[in-house]
Amino acid sequence: MSRFKILIPLLLPAAFAACDRMMDADIPVLEVSVPRSTFAAGEPVTFHFSGEADIISFWSGETGHRYEYKDVGEVVELSAVQLSFSTLVSNLSGGKKFDRRVLMSTDFDGDKANPYDLLDASWIDITYRFQFATEYSETPSGTADLTGYLKDSHPITFAFVYKCYPFDFEGNSPTLQIKNLIIRGCGPGGYEPIGDVSTTWLSAGFDITDFSAGTPYEGISEVRPTHIVMAGAAGPVDKGNEIWAVSSPVNPFIFERQPEVPEAVKAYSDEMPQEYVHTYDDPGEYTVVFTAKNATAADEEETLCKINITITE
Repeated sequence: MSRFKILIPLLLPAAFAACDRMMDADIPVLEVSVPRSTFAAGEPVTFHFSGEADIISFWSGETGHRYEYKDVGEVVELSAVQLSFSTLVSNLSGGKKFDRRVLMSTDFDGDKANPYDLLDASWIDITYRFQFATEYSETPSGTADLTGYLKDSHPITFAFVYKCYPFDFEGNSPTLQIKNLIIRGCGPGGYEPIGDVSTTWLSAGFDITDFSAGTPYEGISEVRPTHIVMAGAAGPVDKGNEIWAVSSPVNPFIFERQPEVPEAVKAYSDEMPQEYVHTYDDPGEYTVVFTAKNATAADEEETLCKINITITE
């Protein structure tokens, strides 16, 4: 028995070492070539492969697919800002009335959930800059350039204000829906979205503040994944109500884009491709990066291949 007691401790380190080596990932080998370095816009570019890798990804060098912004999005300076949306109104029968306004502030620093903070703040009424819907007719607002209202380094807070009035019969209060809201900033490449109503990273963070919350006059309002709904309490009601949909502060001068992503070329279970084809629409200089990756449960190895190409008109 003593013989085995001696041998087992000697064998275990060797077994563990063998397991460690099995869990190590091999360094992937990938070589990429192109027939030339200059192509015309709209002309397919064929990248030829040799080597072997478990996973291959393609960074074209175009905006949204640049390797240098894979972890932190590009920060761009903005020179102008715009707002657009559409509205839809319903439940106006029986002479029911409501008001709506669009406000912006460049110095709001209060609690947007507190009605008193909202009323005490300085707001710029920009309602007149937009078109609004009549009943059951969704209407685009048009696009308003708000650059002239900006103050240096001050963010913008937007507010949609809904106010309903008493009515003495049963029925729903007028309902205002705000759809397709987009805040755009003008960067080096032109206008691009910097805020919206969504559940994505672009969300401008709108929240509802009902001035009659907790009372019988509390409305039925919410920020949904794609739009804002604002409505008062169902009638009859002998008192009106005011409801605000207020954004988080939006920086109109600096915008940090989302980290950029590659296109998938090869998944783990795919056969090794011989080539990959991509077409560039816009002229320019592009740094193309292919990442080749081998992975195990405990280890990962990656190889980069970079190619500079020129796209002409």
